[in-house]
Amino acid sequence: MASLQVNVHAARPVTWCLVSVLLVSGCVRMVQPYPSTWRSLRADGCHAIVGTYENLGEGGKGGRGEALFELLVAVYDHEKPRRNGDNAPGIVTISMPEPGILEAHTRSLSQRFLARNREFECSDGVLEFARTGATGGNVGAWFGSSVVRVAKAEDGWLVVSRDEAGFAMLGFVVPIYMAFLNWARFKPATEARAQEVYREDKVEDDKVEVRALTSPEIRRTLQGFTEFEMTATVHYALRSADNATLQVSAVLYQSAGCVAGAPSTAYAGPLLPVTRGEGTRLVPVRWRVRPGGFNSQGPGQGYVTVQTALWSDAADHRPRLIRSFWQTRDYCHALRAPDSGQPGN
Repeated sequence: MASLQVNVHAARPVTWCLVSVLLVSGCVRMVQPYPSTWRSLRADGCHAIVGTYENLGEGGKGGRGEALFELLVAVYDHEKPRRNGDNAPGIVTISMPEPGILEAHTRSLSQRFLARNREFECSDGVLEFARTGATGGNVGAWFGSSVVRVAKAEDGWLVVSRDEAGFAMLGFVVPIYMAFLNWARFKPATEARAQEVYREDKVEDDKVEVRALTSPEIRRTLQGFTEFEMTATVHYALRSADNATLQVSAVLYQSAGCVAGAPSTAYAGPLLPVTRGEGTRLVPVRWRVRPGGFNSQGPGQGYVTVQTALWSDAADHRPRLIRSFWQTRDYCHALRAPDSGQPGN
């Protein structure tokens, strides 16, 4: 099966390259043959690929190739900004929970494909993601086809080919025909490996949650400033480090509901030491504005919520952000200050 696929896909770029030399400005052809050291492929149908695999595998020329999750979503997700973490070490689980539905997911990413929308199909016992059309980019336009094929090898490894061919308009002016065919394979993950990744994920799962927030108390100072103070009930879980610092800060908005987009001002709270484990802290959240008040569209009105963060306690005493969680909509308070004017520094 492997040799048949390679011969079919190798012939097409050769023919188109000869035509493109005559009709357009040039041709780029990079077609990898199926690696001779890999075991032969089995055309056992889409259900044969269901399982869990390493996300980082081996390229057709040796070394590391594209990540498995990247390849699985390449055809129907390539026009969107690249997701964070889809090429990270870990495992990918491929499943078919219902007829006509295919799912791929990692610890934090997932993608569902529907056969009725022609997002995947089984062709000659091989899973295919195919798409033909035009796209645009920073350097020019592209019209062609993109096909990702997935099959099992005789040794149980998952083998993926990415086949792309079409015409590119460099700078939207210079036409050129381009054809690419690359291979990658991915080792199946054992149950022990899956449990290991699960334990690693649990260890690194740091969380911060604001469970309650009092309404602001308002005070005037002798210097004419207006001081505000709330008390936040914060629950944290620190599992990736022995020591860290918890920070709870006030964030002011000019838009109702604390919706991002309007100008906002953050008032950093103090760094509070915490140790590995879980705990709940009552944290004062304070800020003040100079005489003049909020200067928003409504007379003397603004809105406040809180921002939480965990910072590492590094040896060089330069804290680094572990994770940040925003509680904007759940705990947004309207403020009516005695004064009007922009928050002071």
